[in-house]
Amino acid sequence: MKLTIEDLDKAYKLCVSTGSIREKAVDIELIKSLKLVAEKGLEFITKKSKDISKDSTDWTFVFRDYYESLRGLIEAYLLFDGIEADNHQCKNAYICFKHFKLELD
Repeated sequence: MKLTIEDLDKAYKLCVSTGSIREKAVDIELIKSLKLVAEKGLEFITKKSKDISKDSTDWTFVFRDYYESLRGLIEAYLLFDGIEADNHQCKNAYICFKHFKLELD
């Protein structure tokens, strides 16, 4: 199911109105740290996933760790804007709503 712009607008406004999206001081060191950890996670996942057979249930862990690395990059991206969010939905709603030129869905 693909979210519509209206759904995104509602999610973003709900996150803002409940205080789940708020301003935060830009912290360059935290941004660098989040980026480094995410990059190392993606590198590790890439190496380890080469050894996993396509029928293995271990892919669950690969997908989970890949998502966590992407989440860290999203959090770092928000920090560049001086924003923090309480949960994944609000982080994703913010980045899609405020940075629509990235064409994320």
